[in-house]
Amino acid sequence: MPEPTPPETVPTESPEDQPGVFRLFSFRKIEVDGLTPEKFEPLRQQIRILYVLLVSLFVPLMGMLVLIKFIAPPDVQDNYRLLIVFCTILNIFALLLLRYGYVKASAQTLIAMTMFAPWFSAVFDRNILTGDFIPLLYFIFSILLSALFLTVWETVVVALVQYLLLVYVLFSTGLHTVINAPGLLIFVFLLGLFVVIINHVREANLNQLVEQALQLEKSRQNLKQQTVLDPLTGLYNSPYLDTLMEEELHFAEENGTSLGFLMLDIDHFQQINDTYGHDVGDRV
Repeated sequence: MPEPTPPETVPTESPEDQPGVFRLFSFRKIEVDGLTPEKFEPLRQQIRILYVLLVSLFVPLMGMLVLIKFIAPPDVQDNYRLLIVFCTILNIFALLLLRYGYVKASAQTLIAMTMFAPWFSAVFDRNILTGDFIPLLYFIFSILLSALFLTVWETVVVALVQYLLLVYVLFSTGLHTVINAPGLLIFVFLLGLFVVIINHVREANLNQLVEQALQLEKSRQNLKQQTVLDPLTGLYNSPYLDTLMEEELHFAEENGTSLGFLMLDIDHFQQINDTYGHDVGDRV
C-alpha cells in the first residue's frame, strides 16, 4: 500500500520547473531543492541588497547628468550624456529583471554596466589617456559587485578581464609614462585577490547555511509526517481526520456539493487476535 503524502508538503522541483529567481541564482543547491526566499533569509538579503543598489544608482546617474557640463570638457559632454542615458536604461532593465524574479540576470546586467562603461568613456574622451585617468577607476565597482552576486570563478573572470584591459590601455596608449602604472597595477591586483578570497569565504558560508536550512526543512517534514500518519498502517490518524473533516465540510458548504463518509469494520476481530496473535491481527 503506497504511503499517503502528508498535507502541505513542499514538493522538490527540477531546475526547469523553478521560477527564475532560483533557476538563475548562482548557488546550485538553491536551484534544485525548492528553497524559497521566505524560508531562506540569506537569499532574501541578496535580493534586498541588489534592489537597494539598483534604486540608489539612479541618484549618482542623475547627478552626473546634471553636473557633466561642469566636470567634462565641452567637446565630449554630449558623449558622456549618451553614456549616462544608456547606463540609466540598463539600470531600469536590471530593475525589471529583478521585479520578475531573474535575480542573477539582474546582477549580471548591473556588473556588465560597471565593467564596460568606464572603458567606453576612454574611447571618446582623449583626456583620460593623457593623464585624467580617474574615470577609468570606476571599473573597480564591477569587481566589488562580483563578490556580492557572482560565484568565485565568475568573480575571477571579471577581475581578470578588467586587469587585462587596464594593462592594455596603460601600455598601448602611453598612459604608463604619465601615471604611476606599476603602483596602479599592484593595487588592482591586490584588490582582485582580496575580493576573490572574500567571495570564496562568503560562498562557502552560504552553502553551509543552505545545507542547514535543507536539513531543517527535511526534519520539519518528517515531524509533520509523524504527527499525521499512523505508524502501523501508514494511513492518516484520528487527529488529522478531525482537521480534514472540517476542511471538507467547509468546502462542501461553500460549493453546494454533497459529502460522503465510508466506514469499514471487521466483525469478531478480537477472535483473530485471540486465535492467531496480535502480529497476525496487525497484518490483517
